[in-house]
Amino acid sequence: MKNAVIVIVIVAVVFGLAAGIGLAFRDNAKKEEAPVATTPSTEQLQAQYQEDLQALRDSVTKFQNADTYASVDSIKTAFAQVQSNYEAAVSSGKKVKDAKISELSTAYNNLKDSINSISGGDQSLQQKVADVKAALNTFVEELKQI
Repeated sequence: MKNAVIVIVIVAVVFGLAAGIGLAFRDNAKKEEAPVATTPSTEQLQAQYQEDLQALRDSVTKFQNADTYASVDSIKTAFAQVQSNYEAAVSSGKKVKDAKISELSTAYNNLKDSINSISGGDQSLQQKVADVKAALNTFVEELKQI
């Protein structure tokens, strides 16, 4: 009887260990199946940067449209897309060697300041628009250099 109890205990321990080992292998197999994160290649980073620059150029072209200057709201709405694309280009440009985004930042900040200086009650909207267009022209020239 005593031997039967010992045999049962030994069998239970063996089965418990076997189950534990099986779970360990199963968990380890799942870990090995997980995809490995890869770092983007230089070519991929450059392609993303060029794509972001093109999106910025496209939004600037739309911003140059005469309809943009129909109201303060239309100016600020059109600039929001330029701003979004500028931020994306700066972000991807930081990952690319020899990206020339920094040269664009002063012109961008001047454009942004000229737009932020426009208010809804501005009596001299035409003068403010002229300031925005002058800042935009400078920004466009800098963008062409990239």
